[in-house]
Amino acid sequence: MLKCQDLKLNIGQDISVVGFNDQDSYLSSQNLTYISHPLMEMGKRSVKMLEDLDQDIPISKVSTLIEPILNEGTSDKIKKSKLR
Repeated sequence: MLKCQDLKLNIGQDISVVGFNDQDSYLSSQNLTYISHPLMEMGKRSVKMLEDLDQDIPISKVSTLIEPILNEGTSDKIKKSKLR
């Protein structure tokens, strides 16, 4: 984002920017579109998987996919407008 500012690019108008893993809520405070992960859900499922593995349930039966979360801001307007 700083480099875009240095280059005089308007984020969301001249260039799209998408971030990931908003650890400190910085990305959302900048109105940036970003991908995050449901960490609490990931922790709960991890514990359950370990318990299942401890009960000799095969790894193929306990693996799971946890969908990331799209947090929409205004930093990707170019892409959105081109899709419509």
